[in-house]
Amino acid sequence: MNLWQKLIMRRLYNEQHGEGGEGGGGAATEPTQETSATDKNEPPANGDDPKKSTEKENGGEQGKPADKKNDANEPDVGAPEKYEFKAPEEGQELDKGALEVFEPIARELNLNNEQAQKLVDVYGSKIMPAINKQLAEGWQKQTEQWAETVKADKELGSDESIGAAQKAMDKFGSPELKQYLEESGLGNHPELIRIFAGVGKAMSEDGLVTGNSNGSKSAADVLFG
Repeated sequence: MNLWQKLIMRRLYNEQHGEGGEGGGGAATEPTQETSATDKNEPPANGDDPKKSTEKENGGEQGKPADKKNDANEPDVGAPEKYEFKAPEEGQELDKGALEVFEPIARELNLNNEQAQKLVDVYGSKIMPAINKQLAEGWQKQTEQWAETVKADKELGSDESIGAAQKAMDKFGSPELKQYLEESGLGNHPELIRIFAGVGKAMSEDGLVTGNSNGSKSAADVLFG
């Protein structure tokens, strides 16, 4: 009996079985041995392969181990009891104040040590240099504006005022003070120049000399009144 004949016999059997159940008087015909054999060879109705179903229950396909969520080689998940941070670059020191602010945030976000370290590296190697550069450029711009303000002031920027300020600086300013004012840019501050210019003019007008000299004023008298 070929496959086509087997299918025809199965259909006839199903029709006879259904009519007998609905009418109540139909006689059920037992399936032939060939039909039973066909039923045994048909795949399950849901289309699943019994072999694959068994493999799923056993944790995956044959020859492939099941996924392990808690692999010992996987990185730690979640915040540790204590973070251990390293400086992003050799010779660079960690900002302890910034870490005190950062650690509670990292713990709140449940970052593991590796994830938190990446943020520390980005902060130290990219964010902080960018901030320092911005601050330096801003300060440079400020000192240049002070210098322009002095030049624009007819009295303060005159040769007389600048010369008097230089005279006072040479007289009372230490080498360390001169270096600091020059390197920091504070030497361009209009009010600082105004003070030294006033001192220099007072030195010229009052004939300032050092020591005691027939009623002449001392340096302290000129500077502090």
